[in-house]
Amino acid sequence: MAGMKMDDIFKFAQDIRNKITEEELKMGHFNIIITGKTGVGKSTLINSVFRENIAVTGVGRPVTQRTRMIEKQGVPLRIFDTKGLELGNTAQEDVRKDIYELIDWQLKSKDPDKFIHSIWYCISTTSDRIEEEEINWINELATKAQHDVPVIIVLTKTLSRKKGLALKSQIENMNINVRGVVPVLAEPYEVDINDEIKTVSSFGLTELIGLTLQVVPESARNALINAQSVDLDLKGKRAQKWLAGFAASNFAAGFVPFPIADAPVLITTEITMLAKITTVFGIDMDKGMLAAVVSAIVGCSGATIGGRFAASSLMKLIPGIGTVMGGLVTARQLRHSP
Repeated sequence: MAGMKMDDIFKFAQDIRNKITEEELKMGHFNIIITGKTGVGKSTLINSVFRENIAVTGVGRPVTQRTRMIEKQGVPLRIFDTKGLELGNTAQEDVRKDIYELIDWQLKSKDPDKFIHSIWYCISTTSDRIEEEEINWINELATKAQHDVPVIIVLTKTLSRKKGLALKSQIENMNINVRGVVPVLAEPYEVDINDEIKTVSSFGLTELIGLTLQVVPESARNALINAQSVDLDLKGKRAQKWLAGFAASNFAAGFVPFPIADAPVLITTEITMLAKITTVFGIDMDKGMLAAVVSAIVGCSGATIGGRFAASSLMKLIPGIGTVMGGLVTARQLRHSP
């Protein structure tokens, strides 16, 4: 077996890192407006749905008087977070005006990577009732944005599934022009029942991502799948779908992509495959991390290793990727078995 020397290790890492950067640029961004009254739990929702704890670690900058954009390098996501919508005062009209202007500005840019892809309007289920003024505001927003941006109502802080479903049914019966209503509990919540602490598990986030994925343009779906952190299976299915098409169009009949050839002679298609899978899963692997993983396999002696072991170890960094690759390999083997 051919050996992998230290120079080969760094070249291997750099080639994959370059390809990952290329894939990230091709992916573009998922752009979303998140709005609602003060205290509905927007930040908690954002941190629970998207990777990198972005509401805390991301960089926020104002784009309008009442809206700031949150983003983080390496995450294909832009969140436009409005200030709390206080009904009954000028803030209501100001926020709505900001949202309309933001959508129009992005469309006029003629840059698809800047278009707003969805709006989440957050309502807390802890409220005793939904004000008619709020319903009218949502309906007007959804009607105005309908041709350009789908609106989804997110029922936050749903401590009781029963209450959440009842509120969902109530809203749906109002025939508001939205794409759906999703009750969620963004993070586990402890409640005291007869002096005994019970934990209510989080729920609804997978359904929220699933519905959003259905209503946004195809061009934004890869970025959404990458940016979200609640549905690993969704990432796996996307990677498997891409790999199946990639193998069919790039490799000869009977070829199974693993074990990978020795790293010094990795062909372009193999590097593309590794980079694409990494990008789909949204794993943050810079050159240093890639090189460190490969170097760890070499050990203190500085001995050379086979590239196939380096590549296999890199794949272990991606949760669930063994299942993705296993499914692909099995399918190929069955196809060509006697």
